[in-house]
Amino acid sequence: MKIEVFNPTKIVSPVRCAIQYYGRLGFTMAAMWELNLAIVHDTGSIGLGKNVEDPTDLSFYMYTYYDNPLKGAFRLKKTGGYFYLNTKTLFDDLKFDYKNRYIIFNITKISREQDQILYRLDKKELRRTRFYVN
Repeated sequence: MKIEVFNPTKIVSPVRCAIQYYGRLGFTMAAMWELNLAIVHDTGSIGLGKNVEDPTDLSFYMYTYYDNPLKGAFRLKKTGGYFYLNTKTLFDDLKFDYKNRYIIFNITKISREQDQILYRLDKKELRRTRFYVN
């Protein structure tokens, strides 16, 4: 019998972000590397939006602006080794129940134009088992 040992560097973690209990949008380590969030934090910004032409499209869309911060876009914040966006007001306005539900977004790269990259955020929800609020 011949056993091939898996190489952990070839196993890629999903690129995701999630709404934290207090309404911030936090990014996983895989997302931090894939989106080059350290560069965005220093010199750019992140724009969030939805597809207004297709009401059946439930995905969110995210632009990362690396060189020029866009007016009206979110400035990326950093605490320790983690990056997040202050999105509480946005998700409250959209009536997302992030206090009772885990809301996770899978991030997929769509296109690149000059100093910005467009990503699609596909939402997944699960019942929150900790901090449940009635």
